[in-house]
Amino acid sequence: MLLEVIIYGPNDLVLTASSNHEILVIEVLIDNYIVKKVYVEPNSSVDVMYYQNFEKLKLTREQFTPVRTPLIGFGGYVVYPEGMVTLMVTVGRHSRCRTIPVNFAIVKVDSPYNLLIGRPTFNPLKAVYSTYHINFQFPTLTGIIEVSSDVCAIRECYLATMHVAVNPGAEPKTGGKVKCSPYRLY
Repeated sequence: MLLEVIIYGPNDLVLTASSNHEILVIEVLIDNYIVKKVYVEPNSSVDVMYYQNFEKLKLTREQFTPVRTPLIGFGGYVVYPEGMVTLMVTVGRHSRCRTIPVNFAIVKVDSPYNLLIGRPTFNPLKAVYSTYHINFQFPTLTGIIEVSSDVCAIRECYLATMHVAVNPGAEPKTGGKVKCSPYRLY
């Protein structure tokens, strides 16, 4: 039984990159692949896998479950998923992790991210998200696990998004080198 209490207190370190407006970007393990640039959005009602990542994981369309419901995003933007796939996802590292089945809607949309995980993943983990600490915590049989954001991935995805915003119609640039300084501790 997972009975430990998750608490953020005044003694918890606050890791911050360049501002207090950072998002949470992590890595997870799927079918023995480390998947980086996973955008954590606890307000999302669906978990999303972008099609380019689906191909990189060497998954096939035969694994799809048909989906007829469109996804409606910010500003009313509508996307029709290619299908749905259920995969085992490991969150955390080594012995301090949990593995759960995740249903991903597969979408053909350009994104600097590989996955978007939301409430459908957070709720089974019993995760608690702190925007101030740029991390989330969840209970396991061995104690509370804390997963923090990857500041380099945040910057790389931000720069790729800004490249497309400044150059409409351009492909997101995600392969370049991004200079990352270590977190400052507050």
